[in-house]
Parts: sequence; structure tokens; C-alpha cells
Amino acid sequence: MSDKKNNALRPFGMRDKIGYAMGDFGCNMSFSFISSYMITFFVICMKIDPVVCGVLIFIGKVFDAINDPIVGGLVDSSRPGKEGKFKTWIKWASIPLLICSVLMFIYVPNAPMAVKIAMCLGLYCLWSVSYTSVNVP
Repeated sequence: MSDKKNNALRPFGMRDKIGYAMGDFGCNMSFSFISSYMITFFVICMKIDPVVCGVLIFIGKVFDAINDPIVGGLVDSSRPGKEGKFKTWIKWASIPLLICSVLMFIYVPNAPMAVKIAMCLGLYCLWSVSYTSVNVP
């Protein structure tokens, strides 16, 4: 019975390689944009002290280290849908990833510093969960 299943699968071809490459390219574009421009935006536009910004990123990375295996476990334990187990996660998590990528750069110059810091940290953590939910599957 397992031989029939294995024979029914089409071979991994160029179409699959291009699909994976484009998906990873999109995730890497999002990651590169956030990594390269986020600190500049927080320090110059939002006027957050660079030391505080470094602490925010450190906290976000610690959160990400905890978040990654949790999301991986959720993905592994989910039931496959019509489109398979992973495609559903990628499709639905890409929407919050896009929204968080935009919201991270909302300019609120007159907000109190505590609100700016909480907003930046919260959105960075939400972006991290969204990114992991797209990239792990």
C-alpha cells in the first residue's frame, strides 16, 4: 500500500524548486527590511534612545527563541487540510505578517515615550510570531 502512495507522488522538479525559492525570497525580504530599517526608524523617527532600542530588540529575540519551538510544535500537531498541513499556515499567517510589517512603522511622534516603547516591542513580537508562522512551515 505504501508503494502505491510513493509512486503516485510526482518527482520534486524545477517548479517545486522555484516555488520554494520564491517563498524563501519573500520571507527574507521581509526579514531584511525589518532587520535593516527597524532600528533606524525607532531611533531617528520615534526618538527612542539607542540603548532602549537595543534592549527592545534583545527582549524580542528572547521572545522569538521561545516562540519558534512553540509555533513549530503547533504546525507539526495541526491536521492537514485540503491544501495540506503547511500551505494553510503559510497562507493564513502571511496576512498578519503583512499587517505587522506595516504597523511597525507607524509614526506617532507625539505619543508618550512609554507608549512608543510598548508599541514598538509589542508589534515587533507580533511580527516575530507572524514571521515564524510563515517561515517554519
